[in-house]
Amino acid sequence: GWTASVYVDTTGLLRVSVFWFGSATDQFVTTNPVNDGRWHHLVVAYQNGVQTVYLDGQEIGTYTSDESGYASSYSYTLGVADTAGNWPNGNGSWFWFKGLLGQTAIYPYALTPQQVQAHYNAHSLAQPGAYEAVILASKPTAYWPLTDSSGVWAHDAVLRPVG
Repeated sequence: GWTASVYVDTTGLLRVSVFWFGSATDQFVTTNPVNDGRWHHLVVAYQNGVQTVYLDGQEIGTYTSDESGYASSYSYTLGVADTAGNWPNGNGSWFWFKGLLGQTAIYPYALTPQQVQAHYNAHSLAQPGAYEAVILASKPTAYWPLTDSSGVWAHDAVLRPVG
């Protein structure tokens, strides 16, 4: 199944529901728009039924709910969400992100607030490779720097030798 896990809706609000929580409206929603022309650092951590959302290094909220399965498997995409089926403030179909995406990583555990802050701080440094070093030190399952210059598939940096 397809889940609109993270998307910026038609009003500019960020909507987050990494798992299906029973209905399309069971989401964490920011109170302020994020389509303000600035880069934002987003982390969504999920552990024991609690989804914690961090924006620009700071926790902005939590959403607690039991996870409900609606399909035997899930498909996740970057830059597009299927908002058909009553997902709020989408377009009722494939809803493409209107902006730029930077690095994306998936971890086999929930990042701590300290790790989130360290990632955010490293991202704001002007040192080449500082952010990637912090990401890889946190041992992600997958990491896409999204620096590919061509093609339709993003390179997973975890699969290459580091060091």
